[in-house]
Amino acid sequence: MGGFINMVLTKKRTLWLSVLLGSLSAYGPLLVDMYLPAFPIMEADFHSSASMIQLSLTMCLAGLAIGPIFMGAWSDRVGRKKPLVIGTALAFTACLLSLVTHNIWLFFLLRFIQGLASSAGQVITRAVAKDLFDGKQLTKFIALLMAINGIFPIISPLIGSALLRFTSWEGIFGFLGIVGLLLLLGIILGFKETHTVSTSAQSAQQSRLGIQAIFKDRPFILFVLIQGLVYGAMFCYISGSSFMLQNVFSLGKFYN
Repeated sequence: MGGFINMVLTKKRTLWLSVLLGSLSAYGPLLVDMYLPAFPIMEADFHSSASMIQLSLTMCLAGLAIGPIFMGAWSDRVGRKKPLVIGTALAFTACLLSLVTHNIWLFFLLRFIQGLASSAGQVITRAVAKDLFDGKQLTKFIALLMAINGIFPIISPLIGSALLRFTSWEGIFGFLGIVGLLLLLGIILGFKETHTVSTSAQSAQQSRLGIQAIFKDRPFILFVLIQGLVYGAMFCYISGSSFMLQNVFSLGKFYN
């Protein structure tokens, strides 16, 4: 079975990991929310309906929901760094491809890939925290990651609105691509593996049994469904607010 790699963390190293892992955990929320103010513009550019543009948000969320089922077990088997590099590289590539596509169905696929790939950052950052810290230090570090995850969904649409004053929706995905590239470089150059590679059949079997146990836990599944319905109601508002605020109330229109 895989074991943990012991690392002596200086204050400088801890600060760098806080920035890097916090940014990685926030990349998913950035991909979800930053382009929301551009929905009316995208409706015109794609020659599509509002509901179709809203479906692109659903596709990204679907990727973010499905990815964690596999990312954690994968990182347990191959280490933390490899999934982070691959996931961030895929998200970065999907953002760049979004700049040149004008086919709504291809855009849906790219949005799903962005969500699926960026889920590596949200899941594995917590696993890295568990590798490096314990006790109160672990609690503080996880709380920091959760705080960053709570802030970015709020400020992401504001950043997107500011970008729309100078560019169109493609510029937002260009900005997200640049963020992804910087994160990828940060992982490659500034992140050391924190978990030993495990290839044993026993470890793989334990991962499968763990996933099966989760889906058989009825109280847990019930709480997940309740939380999902709450988030579903919230995202109904989020996906429709851009159209309502811009088309109905004429607030902050970025197009003629």
